[in-house]
Amino acid sequence: MYSSSMETPKPPTSRENKSYPERGRLPRRAKAAAILALSAVALSGCAPVANTQESSASSCKSTLWQKDNLQQLRQATRAVMKSKVVKAGVAPGGAVAVGCGSKELVHLGVGRTGNGNAVSADNTVYDISSVSKMFTATAIFMLQNEGRLGLDDPVGRFLPTYRAGSRSHVTFRMLMQHRSGLVDPRYSRLLAGADTPGQAWQKVLTYPLAHRPGTEFSYSNAGFSALWAAGGRAAKEPLQDYLQQQLFRPLGMNRTGYQPAGPCAPTSPDENQSRTLECVPQDRLARALGGEAGHAGVFSTVTDLGRFASMLASGGKKGGHSYLTTGEVRLMGAHQSDSAYGTGAWTNQHKAYSRQMSPDAFGHYGYNGVSLFVDPDTNKWAVLATNGTLHQEVPDAQAHVAVRAVNDTFVRSS
Repeated sequence: MYSSSMETPKPPTSRENKSYPERGRLPRRAKAAAILALSAVALSGCAPVANTQESSASSCKSTLWQKDNLQQLRQATRAVMKSKVVKAGVAPGGAVAVGCGSKELVHLGVGRTGNGNAVSADNTVYDISSVSKMFTATAIFMLQNEGRLGLDDPVGRFLPTYRAGSRSHVTFRMLMQHRSGLVDPRYSRLLAGADTPGQAWQKVLTYPLAHRPGTEFSYSNAGFSALWAAGGRAAKEPLQDYLQQQLFRPLGMNRTGYQPAGPCAPTSPDENQSRTLECVPQDRLARALGGEAGHAGVFSTVTDLGRFASMLASGGKKGGHSYLTTGEVRLMGAHQSDSAYGTGAWTNQHKAYSRQMSPDAFGHYGYNGVSLFVDPDTNKWAVLATNGTLHQEVPDAQAHVAVRAVNDTFVRSS
């Protein structure tokens, strides 16, 4: 393994006063397939527009907002969620939001959360797991626009443990593209001997590289949390606070943040099978790091996530405010030569995520059953949230049937 001199890091810390507002094991392939099924339902009918300005209702086909079309879209979405997710046992319920450009078309919830509550698109808070990576990447882009860092700056500019040996060559871009040389071990190995968040951060920020930086793609949760730590140092405040102030609040994402007060949709039993996790990250590494990490840890609703997706679909602008440049939005979805990952998001390079979206489409899946996808060529976007990890017994075949069924429904209704 590649190595470098290791200085014990200081873990990122949150401010005393949280800015997060108060809120009054499905197989991996199965979860991904179920998410694909739902996110494809209503992604059709938007006309391509220039990404140099925020899109609006006039940027998409006017027929999209006709009452009959919206009703048909709502009925088709609700029906496929009931039949291919709830009745099929993929998840007890879920919520969807879809739109074109800066405007939402439909949002709805179906079924229950698993703790007795009916699903609400506006109010049911989900653990979005790896979709969190898109927010970490967005924060890094925003910090670049403020002149606080550059994507090709060495991470060692902010992290002492990345200042020597091969680690000194790791850049922000490499971490965002999973090309830093980090290869995640099993969490039990990575976290061995770590009993506190500080000790867990030390493990993450000093874990040795397996490859020379920049040479190979290897999806790394530890890498995105190193990115999170470096971004916090660049921002000179905990990155969760930066996101709340600079992104979540301005976008009106009032139910989005880290370590929510609850209630939340439950996810799965913890490692000891002693409790069902609710309002704490399902991801063991995120929990070990204190609940605030770069690869997972965000909780949100589909309505809030739709606001974020609509900003991306509008070229990085919304409500008269510019969050990202058009080039940064495109860079998110620009695949690498040896992988379908872009810079902070998966891409639709091989039409793996949608037959109807363009190869430039990008987004992310979350292990719990959450997805967010945007097509910058057509301004279409779709968000899905479920807590599929409650139903680990569902076979992959059922979810693949759901994928095919929803894709067919989408084609027929487009």
